[in-house]
Amino acid sequence: MEFGELNYVLAGLAVAKRNADGTFDTPIYIENGQMYSSEPEHETDKLSGYGQYTEGLSVPKGTKLSLKMGGIEYDVLAAMGVVTISASSGATPHRTKTIDWGAGGEGVGYFGVIGTSAAKGGGIVAIGHQKVMLEEGISVTADGESNKFNISEASAYSFPVNNQLFRGKTYETAADFTMPTNGIDFANFFS
Repeated sequence: MEFGELNYVLAGLAVAKRNADGTFDTPIYIENGQMYSSEPEHETDKLSGYGQYTEGLSVPKGTKLSLKMGGIEYDVLAAMGVVTISASSGATPHRTKTIDWGAGGEGVGYFGVIGTSAAKGGGIVAIGHQKVMLEEGISVTADGESNKFNISEASAYSFPVNNQLFRGKTYETAADFTMPTNGIDFANFFS
């Protein structure tokens, strides 16, 4: 196997709001990422002739995504277009943060996401989607039956940009990749 082909465990996950001009805001690192799954979706057809299939067609159309994180990270949800953080006040230990969950209007916007996995031999694999929109609201689970942390989950859809469903990069040495910390570097991952 080549470097990066045998990878395991989610090692990092970041989201950034995508603006109408294709630029990105500052990425938000998800502190307790638990899952990042990507399932490309194809439109298919089979041509039939004389009682048998004679040709097939399979065209990639987009990608279904699932994201899961520990807790409720409001700045991440704001980057996804789900909430607006409208006010913070007070001093520790008496701070208050006001979070508004929107409805109606133009709906949620687009965001980008980059996730990484560790690879055998000391490498890392990074996979990014640059035009993602939530398909449903964020599901929050608060388990009152056992001692468990709350989790947040999202179902999203990634749309192709310039005929690219998503981009993957493998690095033989993990230190050669740094999760983008600004919108320009986030966009550069896809160029």
